[in-house]
Amino acid sequence: MSAHGWRFIGQSNFAYPDRLLHFNLFACLCDNLAQLNTESEHVWANTDDLSNYAMPQANDDLVNLLAAAINKAPSQGLF
Repeated sequence: MSAHGWRFIGQSNFAYPDRLLHFNLFACLCDNLAQLNTESEHVWANTDDLSNYAMPQANDDLVNLLAAAINKAPSQGLF
């Protein structure tokens, strides 16, 4: 898959009892979504609907970072 317009959105850390996770979140514009190949099931969803999907607790900050970036995108030309 190829993409362009990469933008750094933010960082998040999460500590499980047995490991520490560090995330760097980026956004981009994909050239061809037909080539999307993931290891697990996925859906395209509005940020307002993300709470309807079961996710690991480590994703909470990532979802918030993504929603904030999308909400300010039009005014700051992020995407």
